[in-house]
Amino acid sequence: MTQHETPRTNGAEALTVPEGPPFALDSLRDDRLRVTEPFSVERLEEDGQCVLEATEINEFGFGENLSKAIADLQAAIAELYFSLEEERERLGADLENVWSILSQKVHRVDATRSA
Repeated sequence: MTQHETPRTNGAEALTVPEGPPFALDSLRDDRLRVTEPFSVERLEEDGQCVLEATEINEFGFGENLSKAIADLQAAIAELYFSLEEERERLGADLENVWSILSQKVHRVDATRSA
């Protein structure tokens, strides 16, 4: 570990956070959804893979490089949005909190509006 990396633990394994601040994820690459407030994303490295965490909602994306990890995270957030939206009436406290954050940051695109 270099002096610019901060140790983090995840269970028994130690992860390192590469130098640099978290970045903002402002798109989900899903035409049905629009991000209105970016997600703060931290970049980790685990076993040679890029791991991204949307810290506010504890959602992860994985990939062999940054681009693939971003695409995986975007898909994971979109899937989470639709799952929680569908189960809205049955959410426990933790998932209700995640839904609250998601519904503030992400909105459905009105398919009847013309571009």
